Amino acid sequence: SPLASMPDTSPLPEELAEHHDLQECLQRAIEALPPKFRSVVLLRYAGQLSFSEIGQVLAMPEATAKTYFQRAKPLLRNALSPQLQGTLTC
Repeated sequence: SPLASMPDTSPLPEELAEHHDLQECLQRAIEALPPKFRSVVLLRYAGQLSFSEIGQVLAMPEATAKTYFQRAKPLLRNALSPQLQGTLTC
């Protein structure tokens, strides 16, 4: 049947484990952020809010929310770079 000849595109167990490890590292990296950055990052990534909405929720100007997010990104990148390079698990 045509269905039997289609390649299996489901992730391998190793890929699922790596994804889970990366998620754990990301969660730890977010938890390690300063509280003002952490709130913005969580609302942006997990809540998928706009910077305007984040500003309203946290009672801060939209520009401040953007600034906190931009300052948090390199901190997250540095925390995750060993994991992304495959040299270290968190």
